[in-house]
Amino acid sequence: MKIDEKYLKPYKTIRIAVSHDVFLSKLETQIIDTPEFQRLRRIKELGTSDLVFPTSLHNRFVHSLGTLHMSQKMIRSIRENSHSEGRESEISREQEQLIHLFALLHDIGHIPYGHTIEDEFNIFTRHDEDADRMIRFIGEDSNIGKILLGSNGIGRDLYKKLFKILTSTKQNYHELGEDLFIHDIVSNTVCADLLDYLPRDSYFCDLPVGLDYRFLNYLYLFDDQIEVDSPSNGKESATTESKELFQNKADEYETKGEELIQKRKSNIVQKKKVSVKRTAIRLSNKKGDKPRPDLLNELVSLLEYRYKLGEIVYFHHTKLAAGSMIAGAVYRAKKEKLIKLSELYEMGDERLIYTLQERGDASIKKLADGIELRKLWKASDFCKSREKIDAEQYDTSDNNILETIEERFYSNADYRYQIEKDICDKFGFEDGDVLIHCPKNTMQMKLAQMNVFWQGKHQPLKDCKHNELTDKKLDNILESHQRLWAFRVFINPSIKHMDKYIKSYFNNELCFSNKKKAEKEDVAVNDCTVFELKNNYNIGKLAVSKFDELVDEIKQKVLMDSYGIRDAKNIKGTIAEICQKHGIGKKT
Repeated sequence: MKIDEKYLKPYKTIRIAVSHDVFLSKLETQIIDTPEFQRLRRIKELGTSDLVFPTSLHNRFVHSLGTLHMSQKMIRSIRENSHSEGRESEISREQEQLIHLFALLHDIGHIPYGHTIEDEFNIFTRHDEDADRMIRFIGEDSNIGKILLGSNGIGRDLYKKLFKILTSTKQNYHELGEDLFIHDIVSNTVCADLLDYLPRDSYFCDLPVGLDYRFLNYLYLFDDQIEVDSPSNGKESATTESKELFQNKADEYETKGEELIQKRKSNIVQKKKVSVKRTAIRLSNKKGDKPRPDLLNELVSLLEYRYKLGEIVYFHHTKLAAGSMIAGAVYRAKKEKLIKLSELYEMGDERLIYTLQERGDASIKKLADGIELRKLWKASDFCKSREKIDAEQYDTSDNNILETIEERFYSNADYRYQIEKDICDKFGFEDGDVLIHCPKNTMQMKLAQMNVFWQGKHQPLKDCKHNELTDKKLDNILESHQRLWAFRVFINPSIKHMDKYIKSYFNNELCFSNKKKAEKEDVAVNDCTVFELKNNYNIGKLAVSKFDELVDEIKQKVLMDSYGIRDAKNIKGTIAEICQKHGIGKKT
């Protein structure tokens, strides 16, 4: 369907903070008036950050409008770029319409506290990687789908393109071909999504904003190629191969057979290049002999500001504690079948908290109440930073420690819960009193991958080399962003006095050093034994030396029997057995 200019004509103006006037077409106005889009008013952009920065209450509805506004600005920048030639500034009306709609709908699938329970804790699939969820919100039978396919909509062909863009992932970007730049403009590196949320988050957190988007004047489109895996293209039949094999002399049979085997292997997965159209920022002239270091420094400053927001807001320890509590409550509710993902499609943030309070058991209600009343868990003294892991990696060559931790505690929500439950069982804590926060370890900034034209070629921003000062600054920003990662533990303030034991437990659980593992396990078993004896057995009359001998006897048997720190029941069983042998009874 060809898009008439009238479909892009402004029909309504909405005034919002930061962006000011946002212009919407009649079609876009109909979309934002649907219940599905209005629901975004009830989902905060920054999740639990308002518990740290009380004015950060802006929502995904406003951010979606701001992203639309920024995408319109980027389209104008591309079309009006005086340094561009030919296809470098060509965006059709149909592509413009797709950009507008993608920008407006890029967050339509978000659930309450989505970044927390999807991105940080991997409890549900990410909203932009869940095709079934997209069908629910913009499928043909949805309210938005019916508007898009209606008499004043965009037609079936463009609708299919829009759905494909909204559900695309890194694995199938190449399938967008000439339309890949649409994804780049809205949701890739230096994109409308980022360029809206940076100043918006800063504004509502009352942080100073010193961003200049002058580099957008140098934004353009270019033809690129993406290398992808290609399935077998070998069309030779078995009969053809047999003829090829047996037409040779007998002494060549083995050699020719091996050649055919290798040929088959190479046909299983081959590489091919697919032509696509992408966005880039021109940081030098086409010859590459006249660089624009001022523009390069603007992009480096953008990177730096994104890092600062991460450090100050997105990774603030109180925000992470609150996020851990919400994730802990949601995981337990999901595990007990008290809540379904489909229910979250109808909810906003407050309703989710209320639902957890109403349906949850004592542990879930306690966590949800803590969020509502701002009675938040505190950081344990245990913290496994990237620096500590890097140092420990020297002592082991068995595995990649960061990848192992991610596999266990990020990728596997069930394993994370079992460890939380195990430590609570060992020390008599209530379920949910100990919560683990382990984000994905790949902390690379997307915007560092932005395509730029620098020194005569297209390359990622992170690879640009200019002078020692700029190069070092760029490297330091990227490294500092990586250092924001850490394995953290948050605990109920009522058990803060037990942090020594919690720290001991996790020092053992996350010890990968071959040299230190035995020592860490010895300490962990010792602490677990001492805790159990002091809290549950009549040892008040035992001399210090006798108590130490008792602990050593128990510890030796636990370690000798290979129970290890992970088996709480066997440790307690061993303690009961040895105490009974020495005539030491349990407290009543």
